[in-house]
Amino acid sequence: MVNYKILPADAGITSEQLLMQQAKREKNLHFAIREHAAARAGKHLDLVIGDPSASEVADFVIFRQPSLTALQKGRKYLAQEQELHDTADFLLGPIGVTNVIEEGYGKGTWKIVARGNVEQVENKHSFILTSSKFQFQFYRFNPTQRRWYLVRMK
Repeated sequence: MVNYKILPADAGITSEQLLMQQAKREKNLHFAIREHAAARAGKHLDLVIGDPSASEVADFVIFRQPSLTALQKGRKYLAQEQELHDTADFLLGPIGVTNVIEEGYGKGTWKIVARGNVEQVENKHSFILTSSKFQFQFYRFNPTQRRWYLVRMK
């Protein structure tokens, strides 16, 4: 097991803002989905998206979903925006290795279960996430609300 700490959020920038800034600058966005067993929030999934060469990535939580295989094709899952995280730990870490967050709200264990490439759809708040086994659409339906959705397509 490897121990990690969550970085404090950058002053004034949200995960959504970081994601949209990186999408404008970079065509090399990647994603990782983590199964996270947190002491306070319980078992859920985390979706991390960003530029692998940047220092921070955007993070979103999909509550009440204990595993990637529990996601049903075609069903829409609410994704709640979280604070920014360190790229190396949360996006580029090895798949299947159990890690530990020792303190804070996310305290518990996690492991990356899927990783892949991100394609922005028509320069909007919509992305296609593709790995070797899965494909997802990640989007914000209403620009005036901060709700993001994840839909398993494959």
